[in-house]
Formats: sequence, structure tokens, C-alpha cells
Amino acid sequence: MNEYVLDVYLEQFDKPVGKLVGYEDYTLHFSYDPAYTELEDALPLSLRMPLSQLEYTDFACRAFFQNLLLEGRRLDQVADREGLDRDNVAGLLAHLGQECPGAISIVPEGSPPGKRPGIIPEDYREIDAEELAAEVRAMHDGKPPRQNRRISLAGVQDKLAITVGEDGRLYESADSVGAPTTHVLKVGDPDYHGLVENEYICLKLARRLGLDAVHATIDYAEEVPYLLLERFDRYRDTNGYIHRFHQEDTCQALGLPGTLKYEDQGHGERRATLEGIFDVFGETAAPIEARQAMIAMTVFNYLIANFDAHAKNFALLYQGRRPHLAPFYDIVSTGVYPDTSQSFALSIGGKQNYDAIGAYEWERFLTDIGVQTNGAQKRVLQHTMKPLAERVLPELDRLLEGEGLEHRGRRIRNIVGAGVRNFNDAFGWDVPADTDAPVVTPPGWRMS
Repeated sequence: MNEYVLDVYLEQFDKPVGKLVGYEDYTLHFSYDPAYTELEDALPLSLRMPLSQLEYTDFACRAFFQNLLLEGRRLDQVADREGLDRDNVAGLLAHLGQECPGAISIVPEGSPPGKRPGIIPEDYREIDAEELAAEVRAMHDGKPPRQNRRISLAGVQDKLAITVGEDGRLYESADSVGAPTTHVLKVGDPDYHGLVENEYICLKLARRLGLDAVHATIDYAEEVPYLLLERFDRYRDTNGYIHRFHQEDTCQALGLPGTLKYEDQGHGERRATLEGIFDVFGETAAPIEARQAMIAMTVFNYLIANFDAHAKNFALLYQGRRPHLAPFYDIVSTGVYPDTSQSFALSIGGKQNYDAIGAYEWERFLTDIGVQTNGAQKRVLQHTMKPLAERVLPELDRLLEGEGLEHRGRRIRNIVGAGVRNFNDAFGWDVPADTDAPVVTPPGWRMS
């Protein structure tokens, strides 16, 4: 088949919202159904594809649809099995479009939608403790989940998409039903010691500091830790049905393919940057609140040395025609792993290397995102950056003690302490930072 004609659905609507056509040269064309755009509750697929326009050519829509594809082994398996080129986005979506993240499903023209609301127990199958332990152990050992399990998650790390009932029991969607899951189950990577505890600590710390991060719990199956993450794009109605909200990540909102999620992978205007993400937030339903939250998140990522906060790690959630900033997720102190990159995925004030980010870079960062006057910058320093620096170690200490994770969190604490001391040196603060971590003082760090 050289041309693909696909129906694009959102779970909230019974009929397709539009059609995606893939041509022989792999170019794409998307068109909204005019009747859909006239609905009062119609949602745009993306900020880059508003309902005010019906037709979108390849350049305008490719990034959105390309970012819906799974990454890693699953994508390779389907491409090899079907003899498809990795650039054949429509061809791949014809086989993988029911597994897109969020509320969207893409199916061959005339086929029913791949997703619909679900209710326990009719649309789910319970996962017992023995089965869960086997799955967790397999993933921990680097083996894929069992072959017939439906994994509907993007990313290169093996994860289980599961549902947690109101009674705490775990379920998976029944075959061919398309019911939503409510949680993501992640197992650590043996190459990165304590990864589950690391992400748990960072997510909990973010929430303690007032950042809107996803809710996480940690548990064990046959002594293997796993993280259970609440999905921010799901909700239960009063009748018990589970639904999906539509969402997109900031790579899609920027019109960039997932291969350009790191700043140094692009060039010129076609690259992911914090400045671009802040511009995107200007189009949301609450732009001031979104930008304030992102400033705090940027400071927090610096303090915990989360070098891997790339453009697919921020998302927009649609509950109306203009989206809101979604809760933060995938927050990890990657700096505790010396074999990983020690440069930020997105530069702060033009610099990605941790050691090169000083007072000047923070001032430039604020200028670049639109906080340009001295008075406005001082307010950010006094009302956002300094309070975070003052609270982060006390809150971390309380968290680690309360969870019994003092040993696991020691390296994170040292990294945070170094970040606080760097802020002290840069801005003339005297925030307590009693750690045994070395002080990092890059050239030109201290404010003049």
C-alpha cells in the first residue's frame, strides 16, 4: 500500500475529528472535519494546528503526528515486520495508532476508534501479586513484558500501563477494549543504581516545595522496587467511568520532532529551547501562572541537577480550546550518575554546562523569557529563587527521614547543597547549606 488514509479520533468524540493522509513520498496532510470544528466543545489537536484552519500540510503537522509514535524496541519491531521506513509516519501509525499517548487514536479509514472510556471490572482484568512480581522482575532483568501485554506508552524505557482501582487493586485493560489506564509502573534500570528511589524523592520534594508534580508511590515486588505514577491526563466521572484528557508535549507544541527534544540536536530557530517553551506557555489558558511555574521548575531542575529535562518532559493538558500546563513529570537527579551527561538538555541563559551557569546566565535567562527589567528580575530572585533555595534542604531532610531514605538520598542531598551554595556565592545570600559536597564556583560566577 503506497498511500494511507487514516481517521483521527479523540476519545471524547464519537466521530473522527479529521483525516490524516500519508503519501508515497512519506509526506503528510491533515484536515479537520468541518462539522467537528463547529462543535462548541471541539478541541484542537495542537497549538500548532488551531481549529481556525481546516487543512495542514506536511511541515505544519508532521511533528505532531511523528511525536505520537512509540520509541525504541516496539517501533523497530513493527517497522521491520511491516517493511516500513522509519520516516513513513502514516504507515507506522496505521499499525501503532491505537497506542498513541493520551486521548488520541489513529486508525485506518472506516475503522472504529481505538480508545473509549472504561469501567472496572467490565473493561479490565485484575493483575494478581504473583503476576505483578514476575513482570517487575522481568523488566528489572532487562527483559520485555510478556508478549501479549498492551503497552500504550511512548519512551524507550519499559513501563507498564496499569489501572489502580479505588480499592487499591491493580488492573490492565482487557484485550481490544481500549479502556484507559490510570497509572504508569516504572522499574529501575540496573545500570543506574537507585533510579526508582531517585525519581520518587525528586517528585515528592517538588510537591513539598509547591510545584505541581505528578503523584508517586513506591512499592516492592519480590524486593524489586517499582514506582507507581498517577497519570495526569485521566479522570473518573461520578458513575465510575475512567476517561482520558487530550494532551500534547512541548515538542509537539513547538513543531519539533522528538529527535530534536534536546537543544543541541537542532540549529537556528529549529531547536528546542526554554525560551521557546515559555513562548508556548503564552498561548495557554493561564500564561502567567504557567510561566511562573516553569521558572520555579527550571530552578528546581538546576538544584537537583536534572540534566535530562528535555522538551518532551513538559506537556499541555486540554480541557478547553486553550490548554493548561500539565503537572511536571520525569523528574530525576541525573547528576548523581557520573557516566551520564552533565550538561542540561535545555540551556539556561545560553549555557548548558552546569559549571558555566552563574549569575549572568540566570539574569540572561530571565531576560530571554521576558522578565527584562531590573525590578522584575529582583522580584523573581526574592520571591521564587531564594525561597526555593531556603526551603529545599530542610524539606529534603524531612522527606528522607520520614521515608527512611537517608542513605539512598545522600548523593541527591549533596548535589542540592552544592546548588544552594552556588546560589549563595552568586547572589550574596547566606542560605544554610550544610553538606559535604564540594563547592562548584565557575569562572565569572559571582555577581559584580
